[in-house]
Amino acid sequence: TGINAEYGTSFFYITQRMSFANEIELGQLSTPGPLKRKSPENTSDSRDDNEQPQSLRKDSFAEEPSLYTDTEKKRPLRERIHNFLEDPHYNKYAVYYHLFTAAIIILSTITFIVEAEPQYWGKNNQKLRAIEIFVLVIFTLDYILRLATSGRYWYKWLIKPLNVIDFLAIFPFYLEIILEAAGQSNSISALAVLRVLRLLRVVRVLKLLRNVGVFPLVLKALHHSISGLVLLAFLITLIIVLSSSAMFYAEQTNSHFNKYKLRWEYDGTNTPTPFQSIPDTFWWCFVTIATVGYGDKFPTSDAGKVVACLTMFLALISLSLPIVLIGNSFVDVINESERKKRKKENKMFKESGQPSLLLTKQIRDLTSDVEKLDSTLREMEYILENYMAEHAKKKKKARKADDNKIY
Repeated sequence: TGINAEYGTSFFYITQRMSFANEIELGQLSTPGPLKRKSPENTSDSRDDNEQPQSLRKDSFAEEPSLYTDTEKKRPLRERIHNFLEDPHYNKYAVYYHLFTAAIIILSTITFIVEAEPQYWGKNNQKLRAIEIFVLVIFTLDYILRLATSGRYWYKWLIKPLNVIDFLAIFPFYLEIILEAAGQSNSISALAVLRVLRLLRVVRVLKLLRNVGVFPLVLKALHHSISGLVLLAFLITLIIVLSSSAMFYAEQTNSHFNKYKLRWEYDGTNTPTPFQSIPDTFWWCFVTIATVGYGDKFPTSDAGKVVACLTMFLALISLSLPIVLIGNSFVDVINESERKKRKKENKMFKESGQPSLLLTKQIRDLTSDVEKLDSTLREMEYILENYMAEHAKKKKKARKADDNKIY
């Protein structure tokens, strides 16, 4: 919860910077160039004394200065088009475009789900077909434009995970058209291929990952916490093998093996037990570890119930430890991303040649840091008050005990 070292670590320094920026907004300092104070009479008429500086108004903080200034306009048209299609935060029009593509993806997913209804299955519905063609045209144009504007290293662009997903989202449609045009759509092998292609259409849902900015951070956090994931996989595998083996032999206490039917049956009922072998018990153990508990398989013997209780206890321990490591890694990645974002924004504001925009951005960041610091101090004050109150109670009880000993 500490304040970013770039802006200083003391509250006095923060308030000093905010006062300095306030003077600039009031016109008492001239920028750019050497900082020289203007005379007070020059500023008294231009602004009312009770008027709040523009940089400190709440409405001014709501308006984010544009990161893409005149330097962005000097970039080649190809690069600007590519950034527009790839980055949802490129400008306000990019935001609208990516919202539109997200709506198209949702529409395509709804169409895919509706086609599985009995009244539409195996029928060529013209309305659903028209929606499918419209969606594929949008996806194809988007993919071609991004590929055409990817530059010299277009082959690297093709193998990126999100771009592979985009290709798989449009490829089945055109392959299906080719099969129909070749007259092979009614053959058995072609029908099997078409079923697989229709299943691949669900990949379009993954296109939404491009519009979810936090997804790369999740992947990065998982990459940084590989050790925790390996530990989690090892513990789960160990518990599954041990608990399944123990459960299989524990359930044999009230069952017998039928040599003719080659199965384990409960004593007296001749009904098969749900734990026919150790691999067959893996399903019960995995469902128990995941705390799902479908109830399709459960122990009936006392020994089996004891094994089940131990499995549940071990599952809670094995899941809690690695998940804490993964959560801490995700927090570290988020904080690192915020620091990089601030550095990038500050650099672009400096390149814009407008110091007032940079100061407004710094004031906004400092205000956010001060609010975080204030919240932390309040929490510490609350904890300290509770501690002092508990200490006073203990001291009072100790005095009463001493007085009773004296009398």
